[in-house]
Amino acid sequence: MSGDLYSLKNITRVFGRREVLSIDSLAMEPERIYGLLGPNGSGKTTLLKIQAFLDEPTTGAVSFAGREVARRDMAPLRSQVVWSPQFPVMFTGSLRYNIEYPMRIRGLEAAARRRRSMALLERVGLADLAEAPAHRLSGGEAQRASLARALAAGAKVLLLDEPTANVDVASRQGLIDLIGKLWRDQKLSIVITTHDHGLEAELCQKRLHLRDGKLVAVDEAVIHQAALSRQGGRVLVEMPKEAGAFSGALIIKELAEHNSSILIKLVSEDRRVLTVRVSGEPDFSTARQLTLDEPLFQNGSTTARP
Repeated sequence: MSGDLYSLKNITRVFGRREVLSIDSLAMEPERIYGLLGPNGSGKTTLLKIQAFLDEPTTGAVSFAGREVARRDMAPLRSQVVWSPQFPVMFTGSLRYNIEYPMRIRGLEAAARRRRSMALLERVGLADLAEAPAHRLSGGEAQRASLARALAAGAKVLLLDEPTANVDVASRQGLIDLIGKLWRDQKLSIVITTHDHGLEAELCQKRLHLRDGKLVAVDEAVIHQAALSRQGGRVLVEMPKEAGAFSGALIIKELAEHNSSILIKLVSEDRRVLTVRVSGEPDFSTARQLTLDEPLFQNGSTTARP
């Protein structure tokens, strides 16, 4: 995809006499993770359904991948853009039947469907439940299954409505990690509505804030510039003051190249997330955790043991 993934101009959505959505202008880039934030009733799910081409605005224009979407275009686009609700609906039958459904309606032959469905279930960690009744899945399992079914449909855009709201604590982090991995591996575009601040901090690169159906703020995830260097087997960390204070163990959640630099996502013991763009060339290839010898404070430096 080139240019904007979505472009919304002067859209409203009215139910009866109530205007539930009114957005003058919104542009969203491809292959990014957006957080759609706001209190209940702010219009998040309404906007998500319009982006999923399951609903259309009362007034205004929606463009997708550079083309304005007319009503006749909506149904064909639903294989590219998949909405996963807070409580994913599973058909009667096995989990594998549910994953194969999008491929079945496209006419893929049975052996190919089975290979593809099993590969997707393996990818989301549900291969051992392939023949289990889909309606008996837990909340976390249903969310994983919903992701696999979206990929089976060939989706390049995932719209996730409160994906962790019905997931137990033990499964929550694994689901967040899976969404991040699928985004990286599949080059997906993802929009997430959530009240989960941990998910928002770990995944969302840009945040859209809605209130009373209006877009009131757009902000980007902060990436701090850090200088890292080796000193006698330890790492010297220098951070700007706006990064605030961190102490204790910092878990390395992600290490990735981005725009010719290295990004490291660190999670503190109190679950705060620190994303830094590093300079210098310390070797973190085998590190999973940094233990700070003293607090990492504003505009200062400390040493850390990988």
